[in-house]
Amino acid sequence: MVHRTGKKGAQGRKDRDKQYELAIEFCTEKYCSAQVGINTGMFPLVKVQGLQRRMRGAVWNGVNTKSLLTPVEEEEVVTWLESCTDGHKARNRRETGSKICEVLTNRDRRNKASKGRKYKKLSRAVIQCLANGGPNPSWFQAFFEKHKHRVNQNV
Repeated sequence: MVHRTGKKGAQGRKDRDKQYELAIEFCTEKYCSAQVGINTGMFPLVKVQGLQRRMRGAVWNGVNTKSLLTPVEEEEVVTWLESCTDGHKARNRRETGSKICEVLTNRDRRNKASKGRKYKKLSRAVIQCLANGGPNPSWFQAFFEKHKHRVNQNV
């Protein structure tokens, strides 16, 4: 795959990822949209849709995420589990799943109520999670593996 710089392979991806990082930093510092950041001409390897996805957290380091929770929401759940553990109020997976559904429902409410931006539908994974009353067991395994240094897996 040839990029606009003419470099192939890993080096071209590294250059592009670096420009995405710089573009995100630029847009957050200037409080501007992805389109405005691209129109500056400072980031020739960056595409508008890619920058938009990365700015809203749908892509990290060039990898699409299929995560239910955004990093902020994930931190909220981890903090909740830590506070439950500190208070000796152990939570099982059903209760944790209910908390995750509560966080996702709050995201949907905030999304619908926000003014000045277009409503974004929830992903299929989130809709399925809400319909089932919580994430599937493999999601819990990955979640606790990711946060094993902060959360006890015996939930």
